[in-house]
Amino acid sequence: GHLTIVWFDFFSFDCFSEKKSKQQSSSSMGKLTFAVISCTGEDPEFPAAELNIHSPTTKGWLSPRFCEFPQEVILSFKGNKVRVQQVQFLSHQSKIATKLELYVGKADSLPECSFKRLGYMSLDNNERSGHRARELKSVYVDSQCTFLKVRLHKCYINKYNLYNQVGLIAINVLGEADHALGLDGPTTRLPKALGGQDLPDHMSQKSVLALDD
Repeated sequence: GHLTIVWFDFFSFDCFSEKKSKQQSSSSMGKLTFAVISCTGEDPEFPAAELNIHSPTTKGWLSPRFCEFPQEVILSFKGNKVRVQQVQFLSHQSKIATKLELYVGKADSLPECSFKRLGYMSLDNNERSGHRARELKSVYVDSQCTFLKVRLHKCYINKYNLYNQVGLIAINVLGEADHALGLDGPTTRLPKALGGQDLPDHMSQKSVLALDD
C-alpha cells in the first residue's frame, strides 16, 4: 500500500508564536467536522467530496487534467465558527503540489467571506520514495473561522503525473467548536485514512517559525 511511509513535518504560520505553541500543547483538540463546499475543479473519478470522508477506502481529490494553477478547495464548518488549531494534509503520492497556502475567513455565507492568508508550506517532490509514500504535513494555527481555504500551486513533474494534476488524499482539522457542532474527544491518533498510528509526543510541542512572506 501507499501508507507504508509517512513523513512528519511541522510548520507554523506567521500568526503563531512560541508562547501560543506552549499554551496550545496543553489544551485538548478535537476533530472538527467540515464539508467541501467549493473547488476550482476536480477529476470526475476523484471528486472533492472524497475529502469529506475519512476511511481506508478514501480515494481523495484530484484536480482536473491539465488544469490551470493555482487550484483551490474551500471547507465549511457547517455555518459554525470554530477555533482551528491544527490542520493535517495528506498529499497524493505522485500528483504533488509544489506549495500549499492556507486561508481562513468568517462570514454567514461564502459569497460574503473575506479570506485572510495565514501562510504557506512547501511539499517534497517525493522522488526519494519512488512516489510510493504519501507525505503528511501538520501545521499549527490559532484562528477562529467558519471557512478554510487551501490553495494548491503548480505540480511537480514526474512520470506518474502525466496530466499535470495535484491531489490531496485527506484533510484533517483539529480544534475547538461550539457544543452544537459536536467534537470528538481529545485526539491522540490519526484517522485511519491518515495512517491510524499514535501521534508522536512532539507533534503537540514542536513548531517551526513563520513560513509566510
